[in-house]
Amino acid sequence: MKRKKMSYGAINITTHPHSPRTYVDLFEAAYSMKKPIKVYGDTHILMTSCAPEKLGKEKFLLGEIYKFTQIDMDSNWFNLDTNTYASDDEVGQVKIPDNLFPNSQKFTFVFYPEQHLIFYESYVSGHRLAPSLAVNFFKYLFASEKLVEKFGDVDVVHVPSADVYNEMMRLPIKTVIEMDIRKPNPDTFAKTANKVKQRMQNINAASMQQTYKAEKGESLEVDEEITLFSRLAAKTGELFIKGRDALNKVVTYSTKKHPMIIDSTYDVDHSNSSRTLVEKSIQTKESIAQTFDN
Repeated sequence: MKRKKMSYGAINITTHPHSPRTYVDLFEAAYSMKKPIKVYGDTHILMTSCAPEKLGKEKFLLGEIYKFTQIDMDSNWFNLDTNTYASDDEVGQVKIPDNLFPNSQKFTFVFYPEQHLIFYESYVSGHRLAPSLAVNFFKYLFASEKLVEKFGDVDVVHVPSADVYNEMMRLPIKTVIEMDIRKPNPDTFAKTANKVKQRMQNINAASMQQTYKAEKGESLEVDEEITLFSRLAAKTGELFIKGRDALNKVVTYSTKKHPMIIDSTYDVDHSNSSRTLVEKSIQTKESIAQTFDN
């Protein structure tokens, strides 16, 4: 039996108003644009498929994205033989069809409308898709004027590592807690989310920040409200904590710096990375709910 490595990450998206149908419509509209998105430098990503699928009772959208390099034909070219810029005549000999792009890599994604969670392959077949590029792709795609006109602003936040979040909350001495909370959907966080969302709607706020600083020589006491708000911040925005660890060493944590990336493997004779992503993401979305939504 030969096993192959793959890794995947998770992204939380939020729209207002919110419903599973709205999220499906959003993805279908985004896919129909066939729009390459510049995510960093000359690196672009294009959604090439997106269709409803089902596995048991689970319903989701299954799609593919391609990462590739879009060459700027007007930029300077280098001649390795002369160790200088290539001449206009030399560059004129370069003929690349408009529909071909180099350095292409395919990655699968799974989207669950009920939980508004995207799971994507971050490593497959020797190729990587960095969390920052995955976030940039969906963030910039959903920020397209055509989509914003129909669906409004879409918050795109990478789900943080559950292990790091738990480590943050177990820090014995917490001197600073900062929470950046985006307007949540009412399907998670129960009463806390509804209370926060209502408050933000009342004052026309898209986000809110809360900062707690301990008295000198003291540690912040984390009560039930701060615990609930910290989960909300971690999943929808950012949670930052500064304090001291068990060795009395000053440490700082930010959920943005610790995206959830999970390593896995699959049997190449009986499965593939896409099917593994679906199977593993079904389990992971439940663990995400247990960590951040309870």
